Amino acid sequence: MAITGQFLIDLTNDNLAGYANSVSDRQLLSHLNEAKDEVWTLLKSLQDEDFLQTSQNTDSTQLNYFPKDINGNPLANGALSTTLRDYTLPADFREIKFIEVTLKGYEQTVFVFKEVNSEDWKTARRSANVDPTLTPTIEYFYTIRNKKIFSLAQFPEVPFTLTLWYTQSLPDFEAGDVISSILDPYNKKMATYAAKKSMIGTQDPSQFALWTSQWKEDIISITTGSAPTNQSDAKYVEDFLG
Repeated sequence: MAITGQFLIDLTNDNLAGYANSVSDRQLLSHLNEAKDEVWTLLKSLQDEDFLQTSQNTDSTQLNYFPKDINGNPLANGALSTTLRDYTLPADFREIKFIEVTLKGYEQTVFVFKEVNSEDWKTARRSANVDPTLTPTIEYFYTIRNKKIFSLAQFPEVPFTLTLWYTQSLPDFEAGDVISSILDPYNKKMATYAAKKSMIGTQDPSQFALWTSQWKEDIISITTGSAPTNQSDAKYVEDFLG
């Protein structure tokens, strides 16, 4: 059965018991999304690969679409423009991992993260208007600004097609939305969090903070108690020669 936002609201109301009618569904939804963010933070610190996402350039209605210009408009043929250096990252982007060039013939081209104040970035930015046919670029420098703009130091030599490998965030959900399968094992804990926040979160913040610490430990116990996703690689203990 798919878990929806409404299912979590109902589950939270069950936990509230006699307090159920005193809290609106909108308030519960806000607390449930707060719980979702807490779960995301804990899981990311323990099993970062759970949130590994790749971009795609065929369906611009999806959260993981790339590239778009800085106004959010999909670019022609799903490729970078030779006249643009700034692009909007996927809507669920949180942290870049790797950039793969998928344009045939340019697979050896690499995109490297550089701070804006680095000498490499500044030099590449200043020389961006030099004719690239004279000195073909095989290394492009980029940075990420405002947490959502992919900004290149150089203009793309050709309309590159890229696949971004990145850590995804989990967007807030509404009552009718299906919850991410990643959160499925933790739905009861999320409902418990929302119920507790409704009852004591605003009345006694210090008590809620103490309770939250235990709640986080329970989440960690559930996570570490499950088997790792990767069971394919053998692990060996090195022999110690004293």
